[in-house]
Amino acid sequence: MKKKYLWLYVTPDKYELPIYVCDTAKELAEKRNVSIGTVKRSAWQYKHKGYGNYIKVEVEEDMNEDIAFALGLIIARISVKLDDESYKKIEKDLLHLQQLVKDISEKEK
Repeated sequence: MKKKYLWLYVTPDKYELPIYVCDTAKELAEKRNVSIGTVKRSAWQYKHKGYGNYIKVEVEEDMNEDIAFALGLIIARISVKLDDESYKKIEKDLLHLQQLVKDISEKEK
């Protein structure tokens, strides 16, 4: 499967709730009225230093969009050091993802 990326802008708090989810850094930059460099730099900082409001996550290209979104959030959260609260968020996300997969499987029957 071919890889693609989702670009997220998240709330600047401990919950990191997604505000925007876009297919490209350019699209996200336009929505936020910032430069592409700002988006990419912040995504790099998030991945390597654990802070920033822009996140780049890799997903499978032909994956269901709901699953890709949930998986993207999970990957973003585990790409930095985790505390107990983050583990609880991941567990919740995984349960949501599990339900999405189950729902899709039932629809395909």
